[in-house]
Amino acid sequence: MKRKRKSIRFTKALIGELELTNSCVSQYWLAHYYYYKVKETSKAKYYIDKALRLYNTNGVNISYAFDSVEVLSLYNQFKEKNLFGLAGTIYSMFSPSLYDISLDSFKHYFYLLQNNIPNEINAVGDVILYSFRSTTKYNKSDITNNTLNMARPTTMNDPFDSIAYIWNDLEHLKGIVKDPSHLSVFVKAFEYFRIRSFITSSKPGLRYKEDDTILEDILMWSHYAESHKGMCVKYRLTPEYFSFRTDNNGTYHYRELRPIKYVKKDKLKKTVRGINTQRAFFQKSAFWEKENEVRLLSFNTQEDGPYFQEPLDNGAAVVEIIFGYKSTKRFRNSIIKSVKGKSIIFSFMDMVKYDNVYKLIKRPL
Repeated sequence: MKRKRKSIRFTKALIGELELTNSCVSQYWLAHYYYYKVKETSKAKYYIDKALRLYNTNGVNISYAFDSVEVLSLYNQFKEKNLFGLAGTIYSMFSPSLYDISLDSFKHYFYLLQNNIPNEINAVGDVILYSFRSTTKYNKSDITNNTLNMARPTTMNDPFDSIAYIWNDLEHLKGIVKDPSHLSVFVKAFEYFRIRSFITSSKPGLRYKEDDTILEDILMWSHYAESHKGMCVKYRLTPEYFSFRTDNNGTYHYRELRPIKYVKKDKLKKTVRGINTQRAFFQKSAFWEKENEVRLLSFNTQEDGPYFQEPLDNGAAVVEIIFGYKSTKRFRNSIIKSVKGKSIIFSFMDMVKYDNVYKLIKRPL
């Protein structure tokens, strides 16, 4: 059983010692005290302002000699992401004037979220993944512009695709927190998470490697490639690409690639106050298990909107484009023309009628 953390007793002596310690950690705990315990938002804002100034100047500096075990305990409990979570919450109380600062603080909070659950992909190196695509303009421009179209999970065909958006529903969150004042800003910051789905082999020795037997899956062509009219794109993704992380003058961006974990049930209680990215974005119903999905998660604050095309860089590239059995000559030619001069293999899926009418086979175009 998980031990419940002991509640902090903010005594007069403890407050006095925190006030004498000029670090972002001590000022964070003072802001925490005045916001949650005393309910003085103006004073909480004063200390969170100071905490952020010290953070921007000195970072998280904990090289202090502590007079009490209590202060040492507070320093040990401090987490960098919580500094920005508290800042977002406090600044939201001063909206609309501080709305943008509140939103930026929550963006920074999500950027600092770490998924510490072991990830088998990290030991693989470069990976080969497959993506079945329809003939939409977004998918065409992905090929033309050498990008990956990332989308909010709310745009997926399965409403339970990512339980993050069940948990992050505004009405659901209102039932969790005592003061819902900050929730609209929090929910807005959450919208910068986007995903892209790929398929890998189910064969143990070929996971994350090239396995063209995936192309024989009639269900995948029917479901995701516009009833065989679309294409399957074979990608090579590098660790430099899928482990990318940067904070560029307040624009936060990171990527994370993981296999989907399939579960039969998830009792998402209304009282769950936090959710990690593993459970939020890399978990699906066992009904989808045969798809062997691998998912790229991107948190990118560069642009609003449900979709965003991220450049394929850092060695990531399209290796091959395989057109569906019912793809038109016009569609195939438009894709081929758009990438003229690039080293991409083009193939076409045909049907083997002489021995098995249900078997698809890849042939050069």
